[in-house]
Amino acid sequence: MRGELLERIFNQLMAGGLDSQRAIQAHSALQSFTLGWSLFQGNQTVDALMHELMDVDEGFEAGLAAIAAGFCGGLDRATGSGSGISVAAFE
Repeated sequence: MRGELLERIFNQLMAGGLDSQRAIQAHSALQSFTLGWSLFQGNQTVDALMHELMDVDEGFEAGLAAIAAGFCGGLDRATGSGSGISVAAFE
C-alpha cells in the first residue's frame, strides 16, 4: 500500500515534467514543509503566534504553492533556463 502511494505520487510528478530525481526532491520538500508546519501547530505558543500573524490555512497553502512554483518554474542549475514544469503535477 505505502509503496503504491509513493509510486502514484512520483508518477504524477513525473507526468507533470519532473525527472525522477526532481520528483524525489519535490516530494521530500513538500513532506518536510508539511511536517514542520504540523509541529508548529502542535506547539501551543507557536500556534497562537502563527494565528496572530496570519490566516494559518492561507499561509500553509501559500507555502505549498511556493514550493510547487519553485520546482515548476525554477531555473535549471546546469543550463540556467526555466524548467517549464506544470504546477498541475503537484495537485
